[in-house]
Amino acid sequence: KSFAAGSESDHLAMVAAYQGWSRARQSSGTRAGYKYAKEHYLSIEALHMIQELREQFASLLLDVGFCKTEGHMPTKENLSKHAKWYDDSASPWNRNDMCAPVLKGVLCGALQPNVATWDRSLRKWEDGIQDVAIHPSSLLHPTKYSNYK
Repeated sequence: KSFAAGSESDHLAMVAAYQGWSRARQSSGTRAGYKYAKEHYLSIEALHMIQELREQFASLLLDVGFCKTEGHMPTKENLSKHAKWYDDSASPWNRNDMCAPVLKGVLCGALQPNVATWDRSLRKWEDGIQDVAIHPSSLLHPTKYSNYK
């Protein structure tokens, strides 16, 4: 819950958890990453898988020409050597990387079939077709989120 920082989003909480682990590794090395994961009950295997998926996605964006830079252009050949080029906050593709409303919008667009809304009058979650249940581990579960009670 501390990762959510009031964002009301499981996905943004996961992003914050990954970023914390990544920062720990970058600043203090692999052991610090393991320590961070252990202290926050995060799966090292899952974090490594996310890292690999991010690199794959960055490579795909590179292939379609989405990531073009002035000067040095990363290529598939040097992608692994310069794997963090896609995290450069000064790059145009990261202009909104810390903007929660933009990230939520992208996630909603990508996950559209799995989006639910809260009906305040009926006090229930629904997806436009039927009532839906929120998983008990979700930040939005009624036992954890008092705004929905």
